[in-house]
Amino acid sequence: MPQLEEIEDIDDIDNMDFDLAEFDPSLKTPIAPARPKPKVERSQDSEPQTDPFQQMMANMGMKMPEMPVDQGPMPDLPEMPEPTAEEMARFKSLNIIYPCYFDKNRSVKQGRRVPLDKCIANPLAKTILDACRFIRLRDLVFEPEKTHPQDYGNPGRIRFDLPKTTNKRKVLNDIGTYLQRHETKLSDVKKYPGPPELMGNQYTPQVVPKVKGFKMNTIVPLHSPFTMKNPETASAYVKDPVDDVPEQKPVAPKKMPKPKVQRIRM
Repeated sequence: MPQLEEIEDIDDIDNMDFDLAEFDPSLKTPIAPARPKPKVERSQDSEPQTDPFQQMMANMGMKMPEMPVDQGPMPDLPEMPEPTAEEMARFKSLNIIYPCYFDKNRSVKQGRRVPLDKCIANPLAKTILDACRFIRLRDLVFEPEKTHPQDYGNPGRIRFDLPKTTNKRKVLNDIGTYLQRHETKLSDVKKYPGPPELMGNQYTPQVVPKVKGFKMNTIVPLHSPFTMKNPETASAYVKDPVDDVPEQKPVAPKKMPKPKVQRIRM
């Protein structure tokens, strides 16, 4: 006959020997004090927040640039010292080149300085500056506002230091060779700094109408007097054209001539 035996199991779920504070933290019993309430932590709080773009840069082995720190207003730039007498003398001793030196449509009396086989049509000072850099001239100074007396509509000239191992004629011929390989185009005029209204894509450079009997460029920089007087571009230089109209003085009415009286002596 089977025999029943009672076995004590401490892990029995029906064992009621427990402290209620283990299940309800808000209770305080003689066996155990009240436990602190559990703190809920989210997974996104425990993980560091990373910008997706920053993470992508890190995966590619690149580092995010640091944002500049606001350090207050910018300090005033130091004023440039006035040039000394020696520096001014050095500056005035530099050689000068004008675009009209290379204009094939001019004669020697009209400003041309090189043979016709070294000349081009519509030479610009900016292209001459590129040529001077190409042949490695030193102490280059670009003066965009200076003009030749016989070519006032094509502003710009170059100053340079003439090497001791050469002469100016050879330098001019080398520049002419460079200009022939880089003939002037309408798109070249935007290489000059100019008004924002003309530098953008909304303006297309145009050929200047040539005046009969006058030697001049038909392609000129944006700051040329020819461009400034053009009705299509004058608004970029004259903001209020109405204010620039000279005031007209009232015209006095014409006086009637006095009638002539003939006196005949008898």
